Amino acid sequence: MRVRTIAAAATAVVVGWLPATSSFASDLCERACLTGMADKYLAALVAHDPSQLPLARVVRFTENGQELLLGDGLWGTATAAGKYRLYVADPEDGQVGLYGTVIEGDNPVYMALRLKVDYGLISEVETIVVRSGGTTSFPPAGKTMEEIFGGGLDKAVELDAECLSSLLLTNTGRSGFVMSSLPKEVQWSPVFAFVPGDWNGDGLVDVIAAGNFYGVLPYEGRYDAQMPALFAFDPKKQQFEPGPILAGARGEVRDLKWLRTANNGSILVAARNNDSLLFFHPSPSSR
Repeated sequence: MRVRTIAAAATAVVVGWLPATSSFASDLCERACLTGMADKYLAALVAHDPSQLPLARVVRFTENGQELLLGDGLWGTATAAGKYRLYVADPEDGQVGLYGTVIEGDNPVYMALRLKVDYGLISEVETIVVRSGGTTSFPPAGKTMEEIFGGGLDKAVELDAECLSSLLLTNTGRSGFVMSSLPKEVQWSPVFAFVPGDWNGDGLVDVIAAGNFYGVLPYEGRYDAQMPALFAFDPKKQQFEPGPILAGARGEVRDLKWLRTANNGSILVAARNNDSLLFFHPSPSSR
């Protein structure tokens, strides 16, 4: 009987220690979760009600470098959220930044916000509030493009982005350029280096492209599908066709350069992040 009493007491201690929140099961607040927290903060701010927020037991709040109780400062004067919001989310560290506008009375103010989120609960709030002294010196805040520019938009030139892929612009020598879309093999990963040259000695321009990017968060997955590859120009089709991949050139390539050799030949040098240089010798058989 005594053993059962001790076990029951231990169970009560453990259960009492667990956070009373449904977010406890996961400590990772993803990007959408973090930006949602920033939106909740703005909604609670203009409602003057911090209890609307999922708060940790202890919350550190500062405004313009001064430590305050959550609910003081701008919490007592904000009347509406502005229309401009720029989010910067860091899911790996559980933080989100927001740069936007808030209406205070009839005047807009700048607000920079940083939230620290642990286990789905806000534990740190840091704000910088910049008051401009009125709408005269701060005309863009909370306004649409039409309200800012008025009739000036009638003279604006509308441009359309028709191609969002990697491409090549060739100077025709006649005050113009020819745009050539590169094959899909170049679109799989970011391209950081292009170099033209006659790789196979046929007198036509070839292009070697290389890239990759590993500096991403683990959940995103690194971009490593691009090895240096040759693209030969087909004059009949007036487009570039994929050629051979330069084998053994894995890594993050950041630059490609041709070097002249002593016998008036050429070698291609590839520089990679945190790795050795690579050297390639072109030859007619490489195709």
